Amino acid sequence: MENFKETEIGLIPQDWKINTLGEISLKPQYGFTDSASKEGNAKFLRITDITENGVNWENVPYCYCPEEKIEAYLLQDDDIVIARIGATTGKSYLIKNPPKCVFASYLIRLRIKEDFNSAFVYYYLNTECYWRYINSNKENNLKGGVNAPILKSLLIPLPSLNEQVNIVNILFAIQDSIHLQIRYIETLQELKKALMQKLFTEGLNGETLKETEIGKIPESWEVVTVSELFKFTSGKTKPSNTTKIATDINNIPVYGGNGVLGFTDSILCNSKMLILGRVGEYCGCSHLTEELSWITDNALYAKEIKKELDLEYFKYFFEYFDLNRYSNKMGQPLITQGIINQINIPYPSKSEQYNIRVMLNNIDSKINLHKLKLETVQSLFSSFLNQLMTGKIRVKNLEI
Repeated sequence: MENFKETEIGLIPQDWKINTLGEISLKPQYGFTDSASKEGNAKFLRITDITENGVNWENVPYCYCPEEKIEAYLLQDDDIVIARIGATTGKSYLIKNPPKCVFASYLIRLRIKEDFNSAFVYYYLNTECYWRYINSNKENNLKGGVNAPILKSLLIPLPSLNEQVNIVNILFAIQDSIHLQIRYIETLQELKKALMQKLFTEGLNGETLKETEIGKIPESWEVVTVSELFKFTSGKTKPSNTTKIATDINNIPVYGGNGVLGFTDSILCNSKMLILGRVGEYCGCSHLTEELSWITDNALYAKEIKKELDLEYFKYFFEYFDLNRYSNKMGQPLITQGIINQINIPYPSKSEQYNIRVMLNNIDSKINLHKLKLETVQSLFSSFLNQLMTGKIRVKNLEI
């Protein structure tokens, strides 16, 4: 390619350089060794405090770091910390506006020299090229981790400082969109939770509440047992030909306790079914199947409906009701027909059931819309990250 040159890490633009991480940073430093505490003279950042959504500094514990040592371990704005061992080996985090905080011994701190952009280096530590390097070195390390010499030897393609800044600004902007969608989703989920609490205890019509064996419910509602509404039965063994993705042949969804777990060509049920997770982590989870489905023995399904009702309403109701609290806790959680049949629940009119579930449908539609937007911007970020960091997309002359 005319404007690219071949290097040890592949093609990069002619005007870019390659440096090792050791050449553009001060000496990598291992963290402070201590135990986390509820109090101390500094916050104590550990690998486990770094999540996909960053660091919640309020939840970071404290430690006591001797005053003669603390300056050497204090985190500063634009420091980069990297997990050097464990399940998240190689994962990095760019420090921004930290409180008084030192970093733990399973982290390595990088401090980038002033002639280079710390955020640009941090973003490079998220590229496919970086992860190939980390994973290949983990395989050669007896402890399956990384150390300072490995990090110092990492080759990084570097454009001019101005282009580094422009690249960072673009990636920051996309990440801001990602965080915005996450906040929307979290807010809507909290709203849904509060709305379900109100709707399933007070209803929609502002009725006077009456006292019952399950607490106060609207005057017109009944109290019924689950067995008065449904006859639940267990699903069957998962078909041996179940595939993870749908194909022309295997296009019947297979449901377990956590929803769709694959696809088969066999049909167990030929109408929409209310299903409840029966065992394990998803015990009590509720779902509504497609018209045609297979249901595994990790779930119960409503084989018979005994009263006039809105099935989707009860999918939402059981989501709110948390059947898991009634499960047999001997070993892993388990609910059976015998357990749930005797549980008392409120039963509004079918018209009110319908109106309640329409409200919840609307909020779920908004949640799903923002989840789709989140997937889109996350995909955009991944694509731009790898192309900007290798010069496939150039922004050197843009004003961002």
